[in-house]
Amino acid sequence: MQQRLREGENRPKDAAQALERARGLRETIYRIFLAIAQDSLPNRADLDALNTTLARAVARSQIVAIDIGFDWACQGICDALDRVI
Repeated sequence: MQQRLREGENRPKDAAQALERARGLRETIYRIFLAIAQDSLPNRADLDALNTTLARAVARSQIVAIDIGFDWACQGICDALDRVI
């Protein structure tokens, strides 16, 4: 967490863009679950947006062994500001 805060301070424009992407994803997830709660099908564009974000995250992820079990790790070059998303 501290690393992301430092990155945000060092790259304020990139941090603002990452925050906007996170907010957009939050709104997409909200609309999907609202539709489900109302016994409706989610909007196809929202599902596509969620799946695109998920595909990007999974493509850069790997499971690694650590002292107390396993953890998710980022494979290759990973931007600390986007790791939360």
